[in-house]
Formats: sequence, structure tokens, C-alpha cells
Amino acid sequence: MKKGLLLVGTLLALVLIFSIPTQAKVPGVTDKEVVVGWTTPLSGPAALWGVTALGGRAYADYINSIGGVNGRKIKVILKDDGYNPTRALSNLQEMKGKVFAVCGLLGTAICHAAKDFFYENKIPLVTAYGNVRIWAKLPKDRLHYVFISYPDYEDEAHYMTAYSIKKLGSKKIALFGQNDDYGKMAMVGVKKAIAEAGGKAKLVRFVPYEVTERALGTHALRLKESGADTVVIYTTPTHGALIVKEMAKIGYRPKVL
Repeated sequence: MKKGLLLVGTLLALVLIFSIPTQAKVPGVTDKEVVVGWTTPLSGPAALWGVTALGGRAYADYINSIGGVNGRKIKVILKDDGYNPTRALSNLQEMKGKVFAVCGLLGTAICHAAKDFFYENKIPLVTAYGNVRIWAKLPKDRLHYVFISYPDYEDEAHYMTAYSIKKLGSKKIALFGQNDDYGKMAMVGVKKAIAEAGGKAKLVRFVPYEVTERALGTHALRLKESGADTVVIYTTPTHGALIVKEMAKIGYRPKVL
């Protein structure tokens, strides 16, 4: 978390330092203040991810306490989108003309829905949390306002799985993942690492879940019945905690990544 906040602060500072003209009027910028917008799930199935926004706001408070950026204080407008693309877009529209930059857009569906907003409105987006391939598919000229630090889902799952095979001795691997691009791209990475292992490990089961689900006892049982010694988890923080709890209830304690 500390490294994440430092990264957000560093990227934000770089954008502010190098992007604010000295004379021209810029939305969200005055002689004393820079306004940054943040739409994130503070409620709903991914609410725990909203902690990133609270951390970012706390870091802005810290920057302000030591003088701000180029003499300007950072004001954070924080809005709840409930992990819902329609609400997120509505929040962004409300921020238009009021903020200098948007920080921490969260969720692949939300990133996809908002992918053209930043170029069309000339608003920098700093550290979006979603499938980075959304941005990779856009023409380069439409990425001028987008600053990404989040890893590719496929690459991340590939590296974690390869590590578990090489360093943790994993032989039978299961994936518990969100039933959307998040979980499905993780599956691609897991399969890639297993293929590269040359028979040292195998994928025994993919157990998907819906983001609206809370009762995960059946999912935990399916994972246990698969015989997996390692479970790769691609979930919201809430569902990750719930599945670990349910596995423990039935005495199933595999390696968890």
C-alpha cells in the first residue's frame, strides 16, 4: 500500500509539474489549488478496493502539509461509483471542467466504458486499475492523457503461477476467478506458465464466481474436490477473503496466490 501511494503521488506530481501552463487557464487549477477527481467503489461488491482512493487522498493531505506542488494545494473530489460503469461515467461527467486530472479509475468494465473520455476532454488519467489491453488497443494519439502503472492480467497470472511452480513446488493448480475478463485473462496466464513448465504441473480446475455472489461454500468445495495443492485467486478483495474463509471451514488449506 505504501509503495502504491508513493507511486500515485509521484505520478500525480509529475503530471502537475509538467502539464500546467504558466499563463493559460486550466480547469481545476488556480494560483492556490489543483483539483483532482477520483471515482471508485466505496460501496458495493468491490468496496474494499476503495481503500486505494482513501490512501490517495491521505497522500494528497501529506503533500499539502509540506507545501503542496509548486505552491498549490491538492484538493481531491472523491465520488462513489459502486463498481458500476454507468455511475462512474456520470461521476466523470460531473467532474468535467472542475478537475485538472482523474486518479485511480478502478475496474475493467469502467475503464472500457470511459476509455475515450480523457482524450475527448483533455483530462489526464493517472493510474487506472483495469485491463491494460484496453489502452493498448487505442491509437497512440488517444493515449496522450493516459498514465498506466497497473500490470497486464495475463502477465501477472503467468508470473505468479510460474513462481509457484518453480519456487513453491506446485503440482496441481486451480484458479478461482471473477467470471469476466479479469478471471478469463488470468486463466490465459496460468495456462501459459503451466505449458512452459513442461509437465511439472497441471491445471485441475477453474472455478468462476459472479461479482454479486457472497455465498462461496460450494465454490470452496469444488476447489477442494479438484485436489489442487495451489489456488490462484483473481477476485475482488471481498471475494478473496470470503473464499479463503470458506476453504478454511472445510479444512482445505492449499497454497494461495
